[in-house]
Amino acid sequence: MHEIILPLALLLILYLLIRDLYLNRKIKEITGFIQELSEGNLKKRLFLKKGEKFSGIVSGLNRIAESFEEKIHEANEQSHRLESTLKNLPDGIVLLDNNDVVRFVNPAFEALFNVKSSQLKGRGLNEVIRVPELTELIEIIRTDRSLKKEAFVEPIDKHLRIKAIPFFGNSITEDKADSPVGREYTGAMIVFRDITEGKRTDETRRDFVANVSHELKTPITAIRGFTETLLDGAIEDRNDALRFLNTIKSHTERMDRLIGDLIKLSRIEFGAMPLEKRPLPLEPLIDDVFKGFETLCNGKGISLAKDMQKGCTEIEADPHRLIQILTNLIDNAVKFTDSGHVTVKTEKQGSGYIISVEDTGIGIPKRHLLRLGERFFRVDPSRSRELGGTGLGLAIVKHLVKAHGWEMKIESEEGKGTAVRILMPESEPAEEKLSNCSA
Repeated sequence: MHEIILPLALLLILYLLIRDLYLNRKIKEITGFIQELSEGNLKKRLFLKKGEKFSGIVSGLNRIAESFEEKIHEANEQSHRLESTLKNLPDGIVLLDNNDVVRFVNPAFEALFNVKSSQLKGRGLNEVIRVPELTELIEIIRTDRSLKKEAFVEPIDKHLRIKAIPFFGNSITEDKADSPVGREYTGAMIVFRDITEGKRTDETRRDFVANVSHELKTPITAIRGFTETLLDGAIEDRNDALRFLNTIKSHTERMDRLIGDLIKLSRIEFGAMPLEKRPLPLEPLIDDVFKGFETLCNGKGISLAKDMQKGCTEIEADPHRLIQILTNLIDNAVKFTDSGHVTVKTEKQGSGYIISVEDTGIGIPKRHLLRLGERFFRVDPSRSRELGGTGLGLAIVKHLVKAHGWEMKIESEEGKGTAVRILMPESEPAEEKLSNCSA
């Protein structure tokens, strides 16, 4: 009996030892698997044969790892999409943490403030961008837990609208868990929108309405006054009636020129006046423009002249628009020249080509040069109106020159005269250059 029991006991002990070793090995494998999962290695898998000890547990852990991996992959994709969206927004974006330290800025913000993200990340926003309104805005959303706040600021030559949107995390108090008031501040997104162009557009619109109103008010008031005088009996006196009617005619012509120029300028700006370019012989075109000024120039003692560099005789342009450009420039030159000469030049300079209208007139103060070409801007408003100017001629020229792909520059000296130069760089397409020029 003892001979049977002893071997059986030894076999049982051996079996238990082997089983414990197997269980310990499997437990170590499972523990190691769980450890790797906790360290973020969600691609790790453990495989046991079906029916093997702990196979159900291992299968469940594998499914949990797959689920976590999918969710993290989705979260990463969402994060990348969000980052890509923020990077491509036209508004400047800054993300702050709960200590108001910068964690992200997009390229639009870098361009807006001329800074690099490396200068900002890990630093307080107010250390780099010192805008008092911004500091106040961030403090407000931290303290009163507003869902969003806005401010308008004007740092150096800019108009900005700043919107601050706070983020709230875990609740601070149980009874206010569903309200921002009871939740912990975790950071904010600050949105910077450059509204400078919009402001300028609004100011331009207001100025335009004010200028048009002013320009129309004077002739309308005069027309009404003379009309009432005629109706009150002045019409009975032929000489007075003719004088008043001629004045009324003059004012209606002025309004007609103003409205005509406004329509032209509007059509040019909105591209409703397409260019029809073709090669043009330049000398006969200038001669035709000169004919319209001969009587006026003879009366003022002004000589009209051409100074054309040999070979610079043809240009690729819209004939009607080029005539408008030269007519407006010569008209301005003649109006503000009491005696002397007005010259149209064509020349090659460097790698480009130039057409100039030069005069020996009264000249323009330096402080006004940058404003030339603005709608309704006049250096001498009273003289310009007296001579029939609308204040739009040079604005029309500027836009027609730009439409051709050219550039306009103005040089002037008080008491000596003015030169308006139209530059056609060599880098422009061939059809937009003065052709056949030689030194």
